[in-house]
Amino acid sequence: MTMKRALPSPSSLLFHLLITPLLLCQANRVSLSMPPSEAETLFKIMDAMSSDQQWRRSHPNPCAPGSSWPGIECKTGPDHLPHVSRLDFGSAPNPSCKTSASFPYLIFTLPFLQSVFFFNCFTHFTTTIIFPIKPIPSSSLQQLSLRSNPSLSATTSSQAKSLCN
Repeated sequence: MTMKRALPSPSSLLFHLLITPLLLCQANRVSLSMPPSEAETLFKIMDAMSSDQQWRRSHPNPCAPGSSWPGIECKTGPDHLPHVSRLDFGSAPNPSCKTSASFPYLIFTLPFLQSVFFFNCFTHFTTTIIFPIKPIPSSSLQQLSLRSNPSLSATTSSQAKSLCN
């Protein structure tokens, strides 16, 4: 005696067709978060620059799809993970700057950061940019905008001149 296997019902097939892609997307989101060391560096930069929010709590995964983190742009790197590629401070809708903000030297350690814009951030207390003596091999920083920052000082080097506009 052979048993016939019952075919799945159309509603069961529809359920699986709809749910399976959602589960796969959710699994990909978990695995596609930015590297923890890069996220920690970003949180330190945000803590130093802006008190608009508790960034770590408000946006625990800043480059996640659908994240509404203002002033940040992320791109997928060659490792297929999202990385911070641009930061903007000082002008709405971007994060405002703390009165006590000091230049966040850690921006030079974000490996995929290409552009940083500080507008009217360093206005109350003198702060100095300390450029790395040697270029950081993993840095991809191409543009550093420092407009309207009267309390900012720096020693210019060829590396600094190539970044600032």
